Amino acid sequence: MRIVSVHAREIMASSGTPTAEIEVKTNRSSGRASVPTGTSTGKYEVNAFVGSAADSIKTFNSEVGPTLLGAEVNKLGDVLSIEKKVEKFIPKIGGNPILCLSYALLRNLNKDVYKIFGGLSIPYQVCNIIGGGRHAEGTEFQEFHVIPMTKDYPRSMDASKRIHSLVGERLKSKRVGLEGAWVSTLGNRKSLEVLHEVAKSVSDETGVRINLGLDVAASEFYKDEKYLYRDKKLNGDEQIEFILDLIKRFNLHYVEDPLHEDDFKGFAELQKKTKCMVIGDDLFATNASRLRPICKGAIVKPNQIGMLHKVIEFLQALGEHGMTPIISHRSGETNDSILADLAVGLETPYIKVSAFGAERIAKMERLKEIYETVKQS
Repeated sequence: MRIVSVHAREIMASSGTPTAEIEVKTNRSSGRASVPTGTSTGKYEVNAFVGSAADSIKTFNSEVGPTLLGAEVNKLGDVLSIEKKVEKFIPKIGGNPILCLSYALLRNLNKDVYKIFGGLSIPYQVCNIIGGGRHAEGTEFQEFHVIPMTKDYPRSMDASKRIHSLVGERLKSKRVGLEGAWVSTLGNRKSLEVLHEVAKSVSDETGVRINLGLDVAASEFYKDEKYLYRDKKLNGDEQIEFILDLIKRFNLHYVEDPLHEDDFKGFAELQKKTKCMVIGDDLFATNASRLRPICKGAIVKPNQIGMLHKVIEFLQALGEHGMTPIISHRSGETNDSILADLAVGLETPYIKVSAFGAERIAKMERLKEIYETVKQS
């Protein structure tokens, strides 16, 4: 099929920040997609836009879109070739319009995007329940997660929603942060205690084993070689011991960005001392050139790198190192559900989402839909 029109427009993400939506029409189909924006962004990420989103989108429509007219798109390789052709525009427009273009092209190939990649694996859900850090006032730690350990996605979804509701009642919180997680006025440890107790009760109630995880996002409160908490300042060694104590006390399954984004040595030291999955996000920034086999896994945020072929390259590198990928939403999400298709088609063992907000539920409902389809086939 042949591209006959390409048009980008500005839309608003859930965080209130502007982002891009692109529609691509061919002589046989059409596909539309949008991409998120991040709030807690690492310094090694590709810029989502250059200047304003409006300026980048205007440049895309005037300089990029016209170069695509008449191009043939019949398979995944064609999408990746087009992406590589327009990659040179990233310094002018940022990564979001390029990634958005690739998503729209995928939807032209198959509305069930997961089928394009050849994989078929339902991921475990990493669900953000309590939020702080840059996403909300409250705890220094940015995210407190539950991970229902079942591939029966409706059961997983029901368990995480139940925990979200009960934790809100326990915290007596009436506020949610950017990712739909409850804002806690308690400290990091007390918030973990609440989550631990509620997760255990829901696990007993549902029969689903529920693990806990953290996104520390340590770079956000690291200054002058210290981790700055309300009640203490920790150096690198002390931060490692603090995290190890939390891992042991709460039997944590997963700890993301427990140290600042340049501390490769600290990540390696922490992972040597625990069986818990230590996960790099800002550390690696979905960039294969930064990847080191120093911990058990890495966050995959497609718009961190801005190109689908780079995401695939990163996933391949993770596989070569025996590391676990966790594909993730961003704080400024849209109602586009393609992240769920990517998780299934690219076979990432985990997907990080949330149980609150239309833009988050869209991903969960899409996973449920795929699960039901796979189960019946």
